[in-house]
Amino acid sequence: MLAIFRQKSMPDKKNYSPTPVVNEKVYIGRMHCRCCDKMYPQRKSIYERKGMLNGHRPQIARVKPMGIDLTTLIVLFLLGLLLAGGCYILVSTPVPALTAPKSNTTNTNTHGSNEIMATGDVDVHPVYAALDENVPFAVRFTFTGNPNSLYCVGAWIYGGNTTATYSQIWTNGNFSNTSASWQWRNQSYYTNFITNESGVFSHWLVLRSTGTIPNSGYDYVLRVRFREWNGSSWVTLNTVQYSYLNGTFVLINVTQSGSNWIESGGWIWGYVNSSTRTPLDNRVVVVKASNGTVLGTAFTEINGIDEGYDANGSGYYKVAVKAGTDYIVESWYDTELIGTVAGVTVNGAQGTHVDISASSTGEGITAFTILLALSGILLISRTKYGKKRQ
Repeated sequence: MLAIFRQKSMPDKKNYSPTPVVNEKVYIGRMHCRCCDKMYPQRKSIYERKGMLNGHRPQIARVKPMGIDLTTLIVLFLLGLLLAGGCYILVSTPVPALTAPKSNTTNTNTHGSNEIMATGDVDVHPVYAALDENVPFAVRFTFTGNPNSLYCVGAWIYGGNTTATYSQIWTNGNFSNTSASWQWRNQSYYTNFITNESGVFSHWLVLRSTGTIPNSGYDYVLRVRFREWNGSSWVTLNTVQYSYLNGTFVLINVTQSGSNWIESGGWIWGYVNSSTRTPLDNRVVVVKASNGTVLGTAFTEINGIDEGYDANGSGYYKVAVKAGTDYIVESWYDTELIGTVAGVTVNGAQGTHVDISASSTGEGITAFTILLALSGILLISRTKYGKKRQ
């Protein structure tokens, strides 16, 4: 073992200068601190060798600066984009929390040589709809078929007279928000769509009554029909139907007392705002009964739908429902419930004002949030860890 002896007298730390080694042991692999007279492992990354050789107590020093370099920032940013993309996929799925039972479904699908049994279903529909073209309502559907294939969906109210038109549908330019318009049943009231790689497509349909009263005593219905293209013509796959007599679809008069198979109703109107009082566009508003039944649906402005509400400003909505009490008004952003107001009362032929304060915008993690988080991490790394301890 290598041993060297140094003079035992302790040096003055302030005025100390290295002296010949006389009577102090220094072992290979270990270092001796003359300040506290203890042996320490010789780890340069933990203890400063220079301080030891000058007779000072070892100082703990950082192994490596913790500041984030450009490469790390890029990686974190890409991870943030992936997370935001995952949130987008999540909110693009159907709304299971709003699912309503079907009253009657008929399937006439033959498909020929197709391996997949293509079919459509309705996730959300309102029990009540206004006999008024100024108060539309919304229906959400989900379709499952062949991947990347062309299908179409149509929806309408039928009241017993084959020559009458009881409703219109907002075609929405094949769900592209272009060339959209209201279509009559005896015109092109079907909207085309293409399934994704999994063979699924889900979206909202917006309809409105034309004000035409169904035939007296006729069990009028709301129908949603799905078709596929067989190469030369459209073939009906299945139809989902709701009717007046079983209480799953009821037209209401929101301007006067009900009569002739039309019940008395009112409406709920107001604004959906964020926690900072910012109006939220294009959010779904759902009115429910205390037992969870969906009674009415609508979209907030601005939503790209020509129903005449744009002048009321962003966040405005109007939903028709039957007169009643203990209603629950909810605001949704696809699968996320962002606001709720309970205990709402609606009187016949009158409007009830209900503003909804949303707990979130429903848009998930935004690019601004990601950049803000990265900036915070960078700031902490530069101040708490990046600065060498004194």
